[in-house]
This record gives sequence, C-alpha cells and structure tokens, in this order.
Amino acid sequence: MSQRQLDWRSLLRDPSLFDTLVGQNDYLDEFVRVHKTIQWPKHLEERPRLVQTYSWALPTDEALDVVARYQPIVEMGAGGGYWAHLMRERGIDVIAYDRERPHDDNYFARQLWTRIDPGRPSALRQHADRSLFLCWPPNNSPMATNCLKQWTGRHLIHVGEWRISTGSKGFYDRLEAGFELVEKLSIPQWEGMYDMLTVWRRNGS
Repeated sequence: MSQRQLDWRSLLRDPSLFDTLVGQNDYLDEFVRVHKTIQWPKHLEERPRLVQTYSWALPTDEALDVVARYQPIVEMGAGGGYWAHLMRERGIDVIAYDRERPHDDNYFARQLWTRIDPGRPSALRQHADRSLFLCWPPNNSPMATNCLKQWTGRHLIHVGEWRISTGSKGFYDRLEAGFELVEKLSIPQWEGMYDMLTVWRRNGS
C-alpha cells in the first residue's frame, strides 16, 4: 500500500500556509478564504453552504491525480458533480449518476456543475469495466452497500470519513472483506472532520 499524507491539521493551525494552494479549484479557494478571514469557530458556519454548493469533500490536484490513474470512472451519488466536473476538465473519462438533480431544497447538492445522469446503484451493472467512485455516500444508508452488490469492477475509490459519517457498517465490512487497500491519501478537512481518499482492489482481480 502506498500512502502520502499532507498535514492539513497544520494548515488549519497556520492559515498563512494556505497561500500556496490558492488557484487549484473554486472550492479549495473558498475553503482557504474562510480559514484565513474568519476566526475559529465561526468559520464552521460557512461549511453547510459550501458543501451544498460544491461537494461534501474537498478535491485537490493530488487527489485527482490518484483518480486519473484508475480511469475510466463511474461515480454514483455525484450530487452536483463538482468532482466529476474537475475530472472532466482534466480529461478523465467519467460517467456520473445521482438519483436527484440539485435544487434549492436538496440537502446534499444545490448547484449543478456538469452533466449528471439520473441513476441508482442498479445502473452500475453496466459498468464493470470502470472504477467505482463514491464521495461521501449517505451515512447509515444502504446506498453504498447496494453499489457494492451491483458493481463487479476491480477498483473502488472512496472519499469520506472512514467508519464515521459516510456509508454504513455493512458497506465497510463488505469492502474490507472483499477488497484490499492499495492507496490512501489525506485531503483537506473541515474542523472536526476526518476525510481521506482510499483506493481498494477487489480480491483475486
């Protein structure tokens, strides 16, 4: 397993270190602005608006480099498609699905960034040739487990809090039983969050 870690906790303690990150993408720029201009803990009031506008997890160039190595990609639960939008800007081959389009009353996503096709986990039966990308699958929901049941591909990329507030116990148990962890990457985290990107390879594949 390869593991590369950026010390995002240090960045939170010293916002001047954020200067080198500005310009990678709109969400990261907003994240930097909030941490540099709004004192703790008031900056946390900005999180609900930003996660609903962009994504529940913050993409970086390094994270997208990892995703690119496992393309073509199929994303389920893409929300407004911010990660898929950045993937497509880089030329990554991605098909993105969500059961609901973004709108003002959608708790998960309120802005559309790129084409998102309507679809549920059953759509993954068509995409065994693609790596599955799951970003913050709903907490205590069968959605992520259903994705594993329907999809028969080789690599799964998960972004979120491991066994805390994304996916379900059944999903993690099934993933660990049937897959091997091959990569792990730290990504930016809001205070109190423990996001990371992990890549898993199906056993025997």
